[in-house]
Amino acid sequence: MTGRKAAAVALACALVLGSCTSKQPKSARGTKKTLRVAVLYTTAGQGGGLAQAVLGATGLVVARAKALGVEVQVVNQDYAGNIARIPKLLEDAKSRADAIVVGTNDPAVEPALRATTDIPLLYPVLSDDALLTGSDNAFRFGPSNKAQAEKLVGFLAEHRKYRKMGILSDDTSYGKEGRTDLLDAMASAGVTPTMDETFIPGRDVHTSVAHAGQLKLDALIIWSGSESEAARIVVDVQKQNFAYQIALSGNLANDTFAKNASSQVTPVAFRDGLLSVGTWAGPWFRLQRIIKFYDDFKSENSALAPVQAASMYDAVLALVTAAQSNGTTPSDLTSGLESLHDFVGAGVPLTFGPDKHDGIDADDLAVYGFTKDQNSAGGEYFPDVDTGGGFFTVINASLDLPKSVAFLSPEVEESPTPEESAAP
Repeated sequence: MTGRKAAAVALACALVLGSCTSKQPKSARGTKKTLRVAVLYTTAGQGGGLAQAVLGATGLVVARAKALGVEVQVVNQDYAGNIARIPKLLEDAKSRADAIVVGTNDPAVEPALRATTDIPLLYPVLSDDALLTGSDNAFRFGPSNKAQAEKLVGFLAEHRKYRKMGILSDDTSYGKEGRTDLLDAMASAGVTPTMDETFIPGRDVHTSVAHAGQLKLDALIIWSGSESEAARIVVDVQKQNFAYQIALSGNLANDTFAKNASSQVTPVAFRDGLLSVGTWAGPWFRLQRIIKFYDDFKSENSALAPVQAASMYDAVLALVTAAQSNGTTPSDLTSGLESLHDFVGAGVPLTFGPDKHDGIDADDLAVYGFTKDQNSAGGEYFPDVDTGGGFFTVINASLDLPKSVAFLSPEVEESPTPEESAAP
């Protein structure tokens, strides 16, 4: 199965984490395998807000791996916001680990990672479109910027019926790529951007925020690598009392943004919700496995998991599954990952292959709504994730449900079958 995952796959899953894959793991009895996983993350700078999610999710996999007959040895690599440390850490990882899971969303780490070709690299949160280009050892467990831009623009144009949209992107490599993807997505949707502006992090955003209001935009899409910068824009929108919809790039769906933004604005600012693209687990989100992940994370870490924690969990668990079935050498792990089909961890079912190292498909994307109040309109298929400043929840209308399961959410329009899509 590719594209829309059949509901039968999910509905057949046992109510435990990671218990459903296309290939059921061999018996854990016998010789226990040792898998060394280097986890690259940061406790400072961009991506620092994800550190707890990265380590917490990894810890849950370590416990889960024992049942699969795999002992996971974690090699923690905190570069503490200092990019200059990355090359040395990667060299260290190659001698001490069998694979590297990159638990940061900072694009500045990418050049050194692209030059690392002799060990599997797994990306749960980095979304650069070209991240996997020319690489045989890299796998992505989150959506690309291109896919996120298409989903966000499609939702705003087709569901919200917005025609006057603006783009406000930062001047980083992340912001520039997002801007290009948004422009392409708008062109495909038949929308001409009413506003297209760039800001420099730490500099003036007031002028752009005011311009968007003067243009009477329906929506302003913010594409930024910095949670604090996005929060600063949201606060300025609130202070100027503008009513246009704010849409966020998917990397901003975390507690750092939520706390910075919601601590300074009134609930009125969230009357329409802040939007952010992310992955969803389809109609099987109600299964206890997904609820169990968030419950376990909270229990083990005394904190609520941000939405990105599921992708981190899935990346490490996929390595464990590959090691259990194939082995722990780089080639064993690579072929093991490529054999995963509808692999189920804590998030969406993931399918890889020799020519498919992007596990997330377009129909795995939905739009997160961010609300101040847990009782605000949201989705039934995502457990409300309390960031400490508000709640992320999937907006049902953004889901792309196949006809066989559309009854699970009556207000969501059924997706056409392939035959209907091909009909003139």
